[in-house]
Amino acid sequence: MKAAKESSFNANLRGMSIPDCIHKIESKFDLTNEEISTLNQLKTTSISGVFLTEEGSFCGKSGEYFSENIEGNGKVCIKYFGDEPYPKFMILKKIYAEENMDLNHLYATLETSVQFFEEAKRASKRMFFKQLFSKHQKISQEALSRLNKKFNHSTKVGKSNAVCYSNQLLTLQRKGRDYVINHAISLENKILQIIRNDFDAKNHELSDIEKDLMFSILELRNIQRNEILK
Repeated sequence: MKAAKESSFNANLRGMSIPDCIHKIESKFDLTNEEISTLNQLKTTSISGVFLTEEGSFCGKSGEYFSENIEGNGKVCIKYFGDEPYPKFMILKKIYAEENMDLNHLYATLETSVQFFEEAKRASKRMFFKQLFSKHQKISQEALSRLNKKFNHSTKVGKSNAVCYSNQLLTLQRKGRDYVINHAISLENKILQIIRNDFDAKNHELSDIEKDLMFSILELRNIQRNEILK
């Protein structure tokens, strides 16, 4: 990916450069090789602005911002000038209606999973459980990364309020490992069911996530039955 990006760094002498565009976009979103190739189509134009949003979307015809996620709009809008005296707009990270609600549900559950395992990791006092929860957190993080690339989406797990976060850690410590393991299994089962019930089983990325989750849940169930919880 790095080599592909470096090879795509063609300077735009009359406006914002392609490398600068990529740098700004990747402050919020991951670009695919295909999207970088699309950006390179603008190397002979004058790029006057790059606009990003995680809430809402941009229209590809007018560049207008909408507070809603509208099908056909995008999360990235590039304003540029060609031979004409008026601006044109290129849209990246397009929004598709198909599976949109199910996808949002999957993202939200994965984000909850990442946050929960972070809390469980910090609340644990034994290294075994810190490493276990860190491993399962990584599974959810990698799943989010795969989905970002597949569906041209982007997500960042928000930071919790410091006071609420501290209270949550104390709550998990009071409830104990049995509760944490049970909740972890419940979360991963929920993600697994969303994938199985709401998405195409032939989707390669989701199929890989499904396999990871199956092994992950099995591992937690084995630990649940093991004396190590006592």
